[in-house]
Amino acid sequence: TFDHHNSKVPESGAIRPEFYYPNRSSLDDAYARAVEETGRAPRVLLLSHPNNPLGICYPPAVMEECIAWCREKEVHLISDEIYAGSVYRKERSGEEKGEPTFVSAMALGSSSSDTSATQKGLGLGPYVHLVYALSKDFALSGLRVGVAYTENEEILMPLQKLNDLCQISSQTQLLVERMICAYAIKDDGDKSEKFTDVYLEANQENVRERCDALQSCLDDVGIPYLPADSGLFVLRTT
Repeated sequence: TFDHHNSKVPESGAIRPEFYYPNRSSLDDAYARAVEETGRAPRVLLLSHPNNPLGICYPPAVMEECIAWCREKEVHLISDEIYAGSVYRKERSGEEKGEPTFVSAMALGSSSSDTSATQKGLGLGPYVHLVYALSKDFALSGLRVGVAYTENEEILMPLQKLNDLCQISSQTQLLVERMICAYAIKDDGDKSEKFTDVYLEANQENVRERCDALQSCLDDVGIPYLPADSGLFVLRTT
C-alpha cells in the first residue's frame, strides 16, 4: 500500500500507520495485477481487523472504503475480527483523537447505503462477512469454537450443510454457554457483572501495561515502531 498514498514514505525513522491502510488505489492495483497474472478476477478481500501483525485497527473510514469497493467490484469482504476483544486503547490519538479505535465491519456495513442489500439480518448484503473465534481473546484455541456471519444465502447454505458433519461437541457447547452466561464473583461478593466483561477488561489492562513497557524500551534505544492499540503485536518499522 506504500505507493498509493499522497505523502511519501520516510527514508528513515518510523512509518506512520496510514501507510499500511488499504485504499481504493491500492485495491484497484492489486485487482488489476491479479487479473493480469491469473486471468481471473479476485473474489475475496480478507482483512485482519484488528490487524495481525500490525497491532492496530483500521479507522472506520478505511473500512467503509473497502466495503464500498468490494460491493462495486462484487468482491467478498471477510473481516477477521478475532482480536476484537483485545482492543486495549479505546480512543484514537493524533488527528483522529476521540474517535473509537475499533468499529466492526458489521456495524459499518449495516449502516452504509446499499440498494442491493438484503432486508434480512443487519442488511450487510451479499458481499460483507465476519469471522470470529474464542482462541485469541479468551486463549481457548483448544476448544475450536468460532463464529461466521453472512447474509449471503449461497454461502450460508453450504455452511449449514458442513455444520451437520463438523458440529462442536455438546460438552464444548455447554462449557461455552456457561462461560458466556456466567457472572463474575468479585472479592466484595458483587455478582452484577458478566464474567466475560470482567475478564476482557482485565486482560486488556494487562496487555496495555505490557505494551507500554515494551514501547518505552523501544523509545529508549531509538527503535521506531507502529504505536499499537490492539492484539498482541508491536511492529518495528524501519
